[in-house]
Amino acid sequence: MLILVSSFSAIALAWLTGQGQIIQLFAQLHVWQRNPPMWLEAPMVTQHHYLLLPTVILMVVVLG
Repeated sequence: MLILVSSFSAIALAWLTGQGQIIQLFAQLHVWQRNPPMWLEAPMVTQHHYLLLPTVILMVVVLG
């Protein structure tokens, strides 16, 4: 746990001090978040309640 906290602290400190590699890493992450691969995007649906029926069925099974 200490190693994990130390690692994240070191990355945050390097980012705050303006280290080039860390800035490039976060810039690349930003590009990936703005333009995700097609297989990671949420599906485009025309129906607004397409998850209503599976949700109701699951609730009936869980509570029944």
